[in-house]
Amino acid sequence: MEIEELIKKAGAFARPFRVTHGDGFRLKDLDPADSLDFGSEDKPRSKEVLALGIEALGHLQDMLYAQDCWAVLLVFQAMDAAGKDGTIKHVMSGVNPQGCDVVSFKSPSTGNGIVIRKFFLNVSKKEQKRRFLERIEEPKKNWKFSANDAKERTSWDDYMAAYQDMIRHTASKEAPWYVVPADNKWFTRVVVAAAIIDTLASLGLRYPRVTKEKLRELAAAKRGLLGGK
Repeated sequence: MEIEELIKKAGAFARPFRVTHGDGFRLKDLDPADSLDFGSEDKPRSKEVLALGIEALGHLQDMLYAQDCWAVLLVFQAMDAAGKDGTIKHVMSGVNPQGCDVVSFKSPSTGNGIVIRKFFLNVSKKEQKRRFLERIEEPKKNWKFSANDAKERTSWDDYMAAYQDMIRHTASKEAPWYVVPADNKWFTRVVVAAAIIDTLASLGLRYPRVTKEKLRELAAAKRGLLGGK
């Protein structure tokens, strides 16, 4: 699959998980283990697609940075062990840090050119338990676990109700939520990458047009370089 083809298909892949209207949204209706029609046998192929997706993201971000008209704000929310850090690490690995800013900001005003996409990584209680036990049993992952993580599980239903309420009241066409199944990390990462690619592709990004004056400057600079030592 070529990059251009992947960019075109990204929207269709991410769309099933997008929530633009919160009315009637119920978190319990969604399966954290959903992977569309893809099974575990597709996991190796997903790594290839993700790698290509990362390359596509890098290409789109380069134009985003050059055009300097838009900013894309990505918000991640999830329970402990849902895979936020891993998803960000893998999906954003091809993004140039020079084009990123970490800043404190207030509510965006009209004309700021900020596109907002929000992701809720929907992990099941059963899968969270498995990941917690893995962190306890594997010495290299002990640092990831704290006793408070297990304690918070007793409030699972309250958390789910709060997340559901949050999505119901903040989902919109302009700033949708993507409720991404998170029990299969490989699938989670592909969906998030597809959603970001689709978002960037929708902005009509292009490299700035070079004016005739700029072309003359470039030509003069080239002549100078070729004529010099």
